[in-house]
Amino acid sequence: MTKYTKLSIVTFILIASLLKVETCFADSTSLRGITSINVTSSSQNALSLQHYPSFNFGTFLIGKTSSATTTSDSTYSILDLRGGNDGYKIQVSVSDFKSITAPNKKLPIVSLTMTSDNNSNGHLKGANSVDVLNKQGIIIIGDKDSNGVQTSGSVTLSLSLNEKNSSVAPGEYRATVTHNIISGV
Repeated sequence: MTKYTKLSIVTFILIASLLKVETCFADSTSLRGITSINVTSSSQNALSLQHYPSFNFGTFLIGKTSSATTTSDSTYSILDLRGGNDGYKIQVSVSDFKSITAPNKKLPIVSLTMTSDNNSNGHLKGANSVDVLNKQGIIIIGDKDSNGVQTSGSVTLSLSLNEKNSSVAPGEYRATVTHNIISGV
């Protein structure tokens, strides 16, 4: 053997002894390794409303219609990437319905309430007939296990007009619906 061959064999044995080498024999079928990942969430937008409902009552006939209920085509979708068990609540407020042609005229509303059904997995609890006219009402409570994406059940808005007031001007009226999501239950 040459001097270089002996040096190569010694180097190989030295390197092999420093490395942890697992041997797989012919009668062994597998070896196991380990893998890991650390998942974190940005504190920005860790709790957010992804979708929220809008409502259309359609047409009221003056003197004939004094109340109506409408179900939104969409529901609430909440994204919670905080990873804890704080839960959250959704508060809603609806402004006065004002004429789009004469903003100083508003509908004589006696009652405006919102209802949200529970979601299918039970982590979102809906509320029934919450007064939301010009005040914040809690519509949904997300429990401590409501992490990830949660979608509410159906959401309805019910409106009652003052029947004694027949001086409602015909036309289109609009209101602003404000949806807030608040951390903690």
